[in-house]
Amino acid sequence: MRVDRVLFFLMNAEAAEVLLDQKADLNAEDNRGRTAFLWAAAKGHTAVVKTLVSKGAAVDAADRSGGTALIMALSAGHTETAAALLELGAEANSMTVDGSPALLVSARLGQTETLKALLANFADLEGTDGGGKTALVCAAEEGHSETIEALVGEGADVNVQDQQGWTALMYATARGHKEAVQALLAAGADLKIENQEGETAHHLASKQGKTEIADLLK
Repeated sequence: MRVDRVLFFLMNAEAAEVLLDQKADLNAEDNRGRTAFLWAAAKGHTAVVKTLVSKGAAVDAADRSGGTALIMALSAGHTETAAALLELGAEANSMTVDGSPALLVSARLGQTETLKALLANFADLEGTDGGGKTALVCAAEEGHSETIEALVGEGADVNVQDQQGWTALMYATARGHKEAVQALLAAGADLKIENQEGETAHHLASKQGKTEIADLLK
């Protein structure tokens, strides 16, 4: 196996340094356009990520589909690696292949501390995906009440509507996330907002038989 290809499978920072000192190709790619740096980020090998950046790897490099190291680390739940990438200067507004900002990826997964780090690095609090969902809406849809509270604390619009007119409260209601509903109500969610079908959050709860949540929304 050529020395530059070894890097794709190597997840030891010291050994990576040795190979690079032996003129291994830092920018060698596999058939998906992924370098050793991107693979290290995707697998959560923080020390290797730091080593490769110190040797010249571009922190915002992407594979052929457009996936960056930050997006790969976040999507795989490697929050330590994601935090390291931000410290190394990764773009906090990196996008997924389907157009979701990094902040939305973090919100969907309930990565509250990482989300705060993204915001500290100037991630767009009200950035949206292709359907008009913000990070707050995504957190509500997945029922991450702690993340909701963090986003509200940062100033997120609790009543923002997506392209279908749905609010965070509507998504939390439809998914049956009682604690998320309570967090949104405490943040001042408007009970009177209607989606494009003319439904309020209370209508959704009643229609779906979610009586406990419906009672909260009266």
